[in-house]
Amino acid sequence: LLDASLFVRACLNSFLIALALTIGNMIFGPLAGYAFAKHRFPGRDKIFLALLATMMIPGTVLLVPGFLLFRDFGWLDTWAPLVVPGLAGVFGVFLSRQFIDKIPDSLIDAAKVDGFSEWRIFGRVVMPLSKPLLATLGIFTFHGAWNSFLGPLIILLDEKKFTLPLVIAMLQGRFVGKENVQMAGAMLSILPVLLVFFVF
Repeated sequence: LLDASLFVRACLNSFLIALALTIGNMIFGPLAGYAFAKHRFPGRDKIFLALLATMMIPGTVLLVPGFLLFRDFGWLDTWAPLVVPGLAGVFGVFLSRQFIDKIPDSLIDAAKVDGFSEWRIFGRVVMPLSKPLLATLGIFTFHGAWNSFLGPLIILLDEKKFTLPLVIAMLQGRFVGKENVQMAGAMLSILPVLLVFFVF
């Protein structure tokens, strides 16, 4: 039988990874979005288009190169490959740029007249006006990280480091014909996502 502590540990593992990715995207996404939306620098539009172009590359194409890269870094069987590359997702940058672009320039100009630094403008003007953006980004990022299956399947080897989707897959293999156990595990895996949704 599947040890209950393994399920609880997997829930904690998934939560920590999803939390790290959510916080990272809610910080770095708006930072980059603010730069692309409100600052003028050489090659700004070309860099933004290059970032958007990376969203068109299927994730499966990057599985083997990513695995080899993480192996060379010594990151296999750790959470680093699941967290570090996704701390500033392209979707978060795109969403932030589109939202922050609609914030009136007059508010930022007024803050500059008052002597605000760029960091203070970002923290005291842009971020308070970006609460809907942060809520949306938080929901999407947490949901995507919580349900991530293929990345952890390839990277993680130790059962103690498994995320919840991997343990749910183990339920299907170890409890064949016992749909009640599988459904109980699936139901428990849904609760944190519902909680995050209602919080945000």
